[in-house]
Amino acid sequence: MATISAEAEQEIGPLVDKLSKAEDAKKLQTWLQIECALQRHGLADKHHVPVHKLLVHPQNRKGLMGSGVGMHRRGNKILSMGVDLALLNKAASFQLSSDPAKRAHQISKNKEFAASSDLIAPVNGQETVVCIASTHAGGFFKAVWAQRPTPHPALQDVEPQLYKW
Repeated sequence: MATISAEAEQEIGPLVDKLSKAEDAKKLQTWLQIECALQRHGLADKHHVPVHKLLVHPQNRKGLMGSGVGMHRRGNKILSMGVDLALLNKAASFQLSSDPAKRAHQISKNKEFAASSDLIAPVNGQETVVCIASTHAGGFFKAVWAQRPTPHPALQDVEPQLYKW
């Protein structure tokens, strides 16, 4: 585990406070500032994570985690407007907790979440990260990967096309 320097704490601490008080419209902008600061201090880096390795952070959307309908609505919007892969760089996630109890909680909450709708991909045991940003887009693509049904007629024939990306 990385040690946080005093300089990093001085820079990142106020940003975290700002994020906790930010209006919803400003949260992404503030998160991106935190992400840049974490990277500058060697506390975070970028990775490409396959969709089947994604879970949703249990605190995402104030503990609601999202919705299957919302995920497919986002997928419909993405595909109707055209996929901009550069936007996926705005996705953010953390590794699953190394603490066994916290990790079990993260996985358990995702199993409950997936059981709430057949539109959501089930936990598959290969997951390594919990998403905190772009969870509806990631959830949609994971649902496609898991061959989940969709309520959007326009999406019902696109699955083979999605694997081109």
